Amino acid sequence: MKKNLSPAYIVVVLLALALLAAALTIQPLSKFSLSSDSAYPILVAVIGLALAVKITVDDVKSKKNQGSESIEAGVLNRDVLIIMGMMVLYGALLLLLGYIISTLIFTIAAISFLYKRDWKSGLLIGFIATFMIVLVFKYGFNVILP
Repeated sequence: MKKNLSPAYIVVVLLALALLAAALTIQPLSKFSLSSDSAYPILVAVIGLALAVKITVDDVKSKKNQGSESIEAGVLNRDVLIIMGMMVLYGALLLLLGYIISTLIFTIAAISFLYKRDWKSGLLIGFIATFMIVLVFKYGFNVILP
């Protein structure tokens, strides 16, 4: 029986590998430490690869339980594609507006979209999350933010 890779698996693996490659341009793995500039992106990439493994395991279990049916159609639904598009836009905004403004915009939009909150709640949560991210990473871990 031929095993097809889930589209979600392929997308997550490609994004994680791209993030890992970008992180390694910041600082080579041979100079890696938890306080290095590349520590956080490398950690996120490793988590992404672990997520891809989990998606594959869940997909295999689902195929065994449902026979030949698959969960592939529901994995890359409209909401996932919208969030992925927002992440691409966030990357572009990073280049134009800098880290703090871009992160604030992305966080407000993501919270408002995912949790169906009004813009006031999204704004409040966005400010708090962005402030905490800057506080922890810039001042706590001394990471240079883009």
